[in-house]
This record gives sequence, C-alpha cells and structure tokens, in this order.
Amino acid sequence: MKKLEDYLKEQSNKELKKPKKRQSKGKTFYYMPIKADRQEAIDAKLKFIQGSFFGRPINKVNVGEITDVWVPYSYFVYSYEIGKEGGKLGMRRAGKLHIIYDMNEKHCIQYDEIEEGPLPVEKKDFSDEERPIIKVDHDKDRIFEQVEDYIQRKVMYKTFARRGRIKCIEHFEFLRPAVMLEVFFKEKNRNIRFAYLDSYAVKSEHILGMKYRITH
Repeated sequence: MKKLEDYLKEQSNKELKKPKKRQSKGKTFYYMPIKADRQEAIDAKLKFIQGSFFGRPINKVNVGEITDVWVPYSYFVYSYEIGKEGGKLGMRRAGKLHIIYDMNEKHCIQYDEIEEGPLPVEKKDFSDEERPIIKVDHDKDRIFEQVEDYIQRKVMYKTFARRGRIKCIEHFEFLRPAVMLEVFFKEKNRNIRFAYLDSYAVKSEHILGMKYRITH
C-alpha cells in the first residue's frame, strides 16, 4: 500500500494496473460512454476521500489495487397518479418519474429528464471487452420493491403527503465506466470506492444529472 500523497506523485510516470483481457458471454449492453480523463478522475476521487481542513488532509488514506470496471445500474420510468377528478383532496395529479438505481450500492437517484434529456446511453456487444463488469445482485423482484418503496416514501409522500398509484412503464439495465479503488483508512479499514468516467461524473451527478424532479 502507498500513502495517498506518494501515490499522486508517482502517477505521472507510472501506468496503472489494468485487468487482463477476458471474454464475456457475447451479450449486448446499454452503457454510458467514457467522457472523463481517467487519471484526473482517480486523483479527484482520492482527494475527495482524503478531505481537507484549511488545506490539511483530514483522513489518512493508503491506496491498494486500482482496476478499470463497469458498474451495473438500472433505469426506470414510472407513471403516477394522485387523487381523483373532483375529489375532496383536490384535483387529480398525474405524471412520470425517472429513477436511476445503483445495483452495486443499492440506492436510488432521481434523473432529471427535463433538464438533461434522454439518458445518454449507447449499445454495443461486450464480447471482446477487457474492462470487467462487477458482480451484483440481479434479483428483479427485490430491485423493483426497493425502487417503488423509494418512490412512495421519498417522492409521493414528500410531495403530496400520501402514497400514489404507480406503474413501471420502462426499465432497462446499463453500465457506467469507472475505476475501482481499494483504499485503506488508518492502514487497516479497507474500503472500495468508484471514480466514474462518464458524463455525469464530469458534471457531478448530484448537481446536474441526477436530482429531484417530478413531471406532471
């Protein structure tokens, strides 16, 4: 393991570890194209993990293995309805919700299609892909349950103070390009973090691509 500051000094003259070429099962996947500079994304992620207080690092971080990967995500579009025409609680509301689900970390993020447009994915055959796809739980029933619970608790109830009638009208999985970082805090607490390389990593997914909005 190397200390973060030592690692950053070495990267200008050192090629990072890349996975061995491997064959997939010939499947075709949706994916987000690489848009970010790999080294800049890694350095930015490590500096973010380390933190800073008046220019001084907060966390002591050591770096272990660094590997290029694809991280599986799911995209959902749900229709929703609230109330009834002429009902006592007000007019009927209806619209759509766009949800991004991280299949690795198992959490949801809303996608702002009005501001960002359709999800910028492409499609290709991954038969000769060198970058491995990390293993995740593909239990569809569990994933749909988590997504729908998120919609009811974090969107419907927060916005309308009650549950809505929701229905999935579109769903597909896609892959995000990332660098998987093995980092150690205080030289013993191992963590795995991801530096993403697609357009949402460039723009910050929490500010511009994936944030709260409903359409109605």
